[in-house]
Amino acid sequence: METLIDKEQKRYIKKFHTLLGRTGGGENAKKAILQSYGVASSRDLSVAELIEVCDALDRELNPELAKLDTNRKQLIAAISSYHRVMGVDIFQKKYEDCTPYEKQQRNQYAKGTAEKASGIADFNDIPLNQLHGLYNGFVKNRKHIEAVDNIANNDLLRRVNLN
Repeated sequence: METLIDKEQKRYIKKFHTLLGRTGGGENAKKAILQSYGVASSRDLSVAELIEVCDALDRELNPELAKLDTNRKQLIAAISSYHRVMGVDIFQKKYEDCTPYEKQQRNQYAKGTAEKASGIADFNDIPLNQLHGLYNGFVKNRKHIEAVDNIANNDLLRRVNLN
């Protein structure tokens, strides 16, 4: 009996070959991709590796997807930075020091914030112009908060020094 993973692998192998054909890379491109993963056949790739390869081929075929992906990542970073200065606990640790679970939680929290701010239920459905607007809004708000904090801290230091 075929498992779910086997079905997924077959589906992504088919997608891999379809995308490869659409890129026009041919047999040489296929061999180069497979060699980079240390395998001789697409059947030897794991589902995760096939997803990775298919995503890369998708981005090559459709540069607009790559642009949207980059803008989504920038928005997540801007929202995360905003939450950090607002004092949200899960954003206080450096991203590099987080466990994979903590990274996933932070990304989900930031995506949820973007969905609420945009009024769109799915983060991946937010259009490019709205991604730009949200990004600019969160960066601007973070800068305002940091400026106010600096003014307040400087004022507090001045008052302490006067006493």
